[in-house]
Amino acid sequence: IQRTAVAAAAVGLDPRRAGGRDLVRIVLRAQGGDGVVGDGPATTAWAILALRAAGMPAGARPIRSAAAALERSQRGDGGWSITPEAPGSGPNTAAAAVQALVAAGRTRRAPSLRRARSFLRRAQNPDGGFSAVVGGQSTALTTGWVVLAI
Repeated sequence: IQRTAVAAAAVGLDPRRAGGRDLVRIVLRAQGGDGVVGDGPATTAWAILALRAAGMPAGARPIRSAAAALERSQRGDGGWSITPEAPGSGPNTAAAAVQALVAAGRTRRAPSLRRARSFLRRAQNPDGGFSAVVGGQSTALTTGWVVLAI
């Protein structure tokens, strides 16, 4: 739902009326009292991106709450995992989290973003690219996503 809302906004459609559905309302209903949207960090990051793409201001309560939840879920290595149960941090989820936190108004000096940049630097492969799993083979998709975040 979150990615569909982002895509709808990117092509000039209103995510509140995409295919007869209010995607913004669906995202907001999926947000728990702790700020988490859906399963964890990945869905929370995409929720922030969706709400911002729909025109919600960075200072709006749902975005502030989701950003705080995202920062709380940052791992000790500076990255994020797709879900709290996943064994390790991943460059894709870290890149989404970085983009979401910036969209939520965090500046490059925010401690969470400094730690994320450090994680991403350590996750970079010798060929200059990034893989979906730290230490895996670089892919254009993950490399592009991380470059956008950086």
